[in-house]
Amino acid sequence: MTENVEIDKLDIMILAKLLEDSRIPFRRLARNLSVSESTIYLRVRKLRNNRILKSYTIDVDLNKLGFLQQVYVEIKAMPQYIKNIVEELKEKPNVLEIYEVSGEYPLLLKIVSTSNEELSSTIDEIALIKGITEMKVKYVFKTLESKNIGKVFSRLSV
Repeated sequence: MTENVEIDKLDIMILAKLLEDSRIPFRRLARNLSVSESTIYLRVRKLRNNRILKSYTIDVDLNKLGFLQQVYVEIKAMPQYIKNIVEELKEKPNVLEIYEVSGEYPLLLKIVSTSNEELSSTIDEIALIKGITEMKVKYVFKTLESKNIGKVFSRLSV
């Protein structure tokens, strides 16, 4: 069970600013939010300690790097093998995301590749993992919206 952590409007504003630019200096962040630099430091430390702020990251356009094929794969598996399947999937460099979901297909993967051949090879390798009984591949033709977590902040009540 996930523990809810108390956050307030300032925490949300800090997270929103860090989403815009994760490299923003604490001094500038403090000035933008009209608080002291030490307040920013303490708040960010609290957010990190509570694993709300898990990392500072960048947003990369995978298409511009040549990863033109993107698929989601639904996997049906024998329940006793799911843990081992997930461990094997973590080792696949083209598997970016692994989700446990409800329904007949308990695993959902996001896979990227630079070519149809690479994608086909990756899917074939995954199909050979012990315990997988069926897979459904969903090709992404166009990304309409991606990773706009900032929209979620407006829904948080503080």
